[in-house]
Amino acid sequence: MTDRMQHQDMVVVDTDESLDDKQILLEMREWLIDCEVPARCMTPSEIRRMVDRSYQGGIKGFIQDTIIEKTVRVGSSKTPGGRWFSTYISIRYDGRRLAMFGVEGPTPGGNAIGSCGQINPDVERLAPGWTWVMLDSLAHYWEDWHLNDMRSTTGNTWEYEQVPSGVLEFLGSLPDTDRIPAWI
Repeated sequence: MTDRMQHQDMVVVDTDESLDDKQILLEMREWLIDCEVPARCMTPSEIRRMVDRSYQGGIKGFIQDTIIEKTVRVGSSKTPGGRWFSTYISIRYDGRRLAMFGVEGPTPGGNAIGSCGQINPDVERLAPGWTWVMLDSLAHYWEDWHLNDMRSTTGNTWEYEQVPSGVLEFLGSLPDTDRIPAWI
């Protein structure tokens, strides 16, 4: 096994890990540092051992439990002409950054009947498994936590703020889409 680290560039070589694991562990190092865990000089192997000791399910369970990649269909609305369309939301959390965007009525040609990007997920009919309280909570969390790594500070810097575990649990528990969108 070879480990090499340069503190400024954070170059790490650890032959015990696959390339995907290395990237995840490097990102996890930054997450640990943001959470004020002294991980600056830890190699990926040391981070893996620390998480294996402290998290039930080890590193694989930690990664599975902290990464969210899902698309949800929250419901449907009608155009002024009476055509129904569905509203979809993509939720992505990589263990550090929460990013969400929506599409109102994605069409096969890559367009949308309504808005896309940072939408107001206001629908006339809910999708199966959804309640109005869930939709309101989603909208609230979206407004509060989307791009949590870009909190404005004084001057021209951005600050990171950890997404609360309750928010992540809620987002992870939302029903997956019951229809496949043309795109999202």
